[in-house]
Amino acid sequence: MAERSLFKRLFDPTEEEKQEIIEGVKEGQKYLNILSEEGFSGFVKRISEEELKDQGVSEKEIRKRAKEVEKFEKKAAMPKIADFMISPKKVFSKRSLNL
Repeated sequence: MAERSLFKRLFDPTEEEKQEIIEGVKEGQKYLNILSEEGFSGFVKRISEEELKDQGVSEKEIRKRAKEVEKFEKKAAMPKIADFMISPKKVFSKRSLNL
């Protein structure tokens, strides 16, 4: 069977295509929520943890690696800069400035 045109997939999707679209939208919403709540560095951290789970790495090893990353992030300026670019209000909140 020939592949359906983009027009037909968009305007008359099959049930399978509808499910794929719904799953994609849900995944996008999940990532958007992570970005807005945890910032860019939290998003990257969460994605890397999910990738390690998919590779079969144990929870204990993932936690160990996360602690190592946290130690590095405390020393590095780049995650803070990336978070500022995404959400400057979170970086300069009253709580983070200890006011």
